[in-house]
Amino acid sequence: ALFRFLLPTLTPDALAAPYAEIARQTGTTLSAVQNAARRLRQRFGDLLRQELAAHVADPRDVDDEVSSLLEILAR
Repeated sequence: ALFRFLLPTLTPDALAAPYAEIARQTGTTLSAVQNAARRLRQRFGDLLRQELAAHVADPRDVDDEVSSLLEILAR
């Protein structure tokens, strides 16, 4: 259930609820929500890098691809 609330926080989404509100809605602590969000971002980043690495000719290009993707998403 916490994942559903944290998913919008992976991107700069104006509709994402503040962590304190997520904690209230899920009946957990702010610290627990912050830790879960940190782990979710880390896991998402790892999976994104792994997927991009499978699609670039040179693994050293992954950082450039991540930067390009984030730039596009920020628009």
